[in-house]
Amino acid sequence: MMMKKNSVVMFRSINTLNTKGMSLLSVLFAISTLIILTPILVRFISLMDSIQPTEGIQDLEFHQLHFTIDRELIQTDEIAIYSDAIHLYKQDGKHVIYELYGDIIRRRVDYSGNEYILLDVNTFNVNYIQDGIFTITCERSDGTIYEKTYYEDTSKIINITS
Repeated sequence: MMMKKNSVVMFRSINTLNTKGMSLLSVLFAISTLIILTPILVRFISLMDSIQPTEGIQDLEFHQLHFTIDRELIQTDEIAIYSDAIHLYKQDGKHVIYELYGDIIRRRVDYSGNEYILLDVNTFNVNYIQDGIFTITCERSDGTIYEKTYYEDTSKIINITS
């Protein structure tokens, strides 16, 4: 009887060893899955690498320009509108200018320094329409035209030059 008991224990320990490790079938399944998925992943990565998000970035640059101008218009006491520039006289005494400089729209404070706001610009026009309404139009070097209309109190506008 003792012999049978030992043989049962021996079979039971072999059975538990097989459930804890990897069998040949599971290794073959893992390798075949890896072989099948590798070309798909390589194609997906090369597809993601070829995507160029330039259009979205250009739109964001333009919106950033107008967000900056909007923010400064809130803090402005007086506005001088020229055909190629806009001058903002702020409440803290600073004089801010947005103008085209070469192919760059730059922001200057008190006629000093340069802060590049928008690059690759062909034209930058500020057009006064009427009753405190004016538009800013930018044309990029690729031909894309952006335009935004602003509404300000007429008492703020001190100079209009076309």
